[in-house]
Amino acid sequence: MNMVKTKKATKPTKRDNKPILLKRVKPFFPGEVMTIDEVCKLLRLSKRAVYHLVQNGKIPALKAGTKYRFYRKAVLEAMGKYQNKSEERKIET
Repeated sequence: MNMVKTKKATKPTKRDNKPILLKRVKPFFPGEVMTIDEVCKLLRLSKRAVYHLVQNGKIPALKAGTKYRFYRKAVLEAMGKYQNKSEERKIET
């Protein structure tokens, strides 16, 4: 019987350009997946503002190639947290 040996995934080096296979992971926020344009319409913000929120970690996003994808539920939850904080500040002053 001929057995084929397989290599374990390792970190790619400069010489090794082979893709690494990753395990499939269940999405944390199942539901509707949105593009950047749909998030802009939902939040009534510009693309630049949404990208800024993503860069600062205020909106969770997935990067698929060069494009961002967002779970609707995650975006609404994130914006709800920041909205509640701003309302608390108004009450305190």
